Amino acid sequence: HTLGKELFLTGTLVENQDEVTIISSRISGRIDNLYIKTLGQKVSKGHSFMKAEEMKDLQTKYTPEIVQKVGELAKQIGGHGGMDFMMDWRLIDCLRNGLPLDQDVYDAALWSCITPLSEWSVANRSNSIDVPDFTGGNWKTNTPVPITLEGGGTTKVRV
Repeated sequence: HTLGKELFLTGTLVENQDEVTIISSRISGRIDNLYIKTLGQKVSKGHSFMKAEEMKDLQTKYTPEIVQKVGELAKQIGGHGGMDFMMDWRLIDCLRNGLPLDQDVYDAALWSCITPLSEWSVANRSNSIDVPDFTGGNWKTNTPVPITLEGGGTTKVRV
């Protein structure tokens, strides 16, 4: 994620039953979607398959910095395909470098309320229940935290 007129990835990567990956990006407020249909080792964009070089360029363009830095190590260590390691590494790196964290107390409150709300719903014949807005509506205007390695990315790993 970067702010300003640069590319801002919303973090939306969705895979559905048809094996279509949607990568959304926002540039100066404009939403662009890139739909990639995966067919084995081939990828189509529209009515023809991408060439290997075009696919490599696409992967390079959309691979986040954190994956470039610790992705292979994360896969080796494991935990949800390496994502647990990457999230832990990112948290430690932010703390060591004085960077804002990717989550805040409002995220923690939201994540923590899901189980009791689910229990209430089940106990009440699966009725729906509203999830509280712990931010008091401020989520609408909060500035996104840039998820780059700028100012960080210095945490070493000993395996």
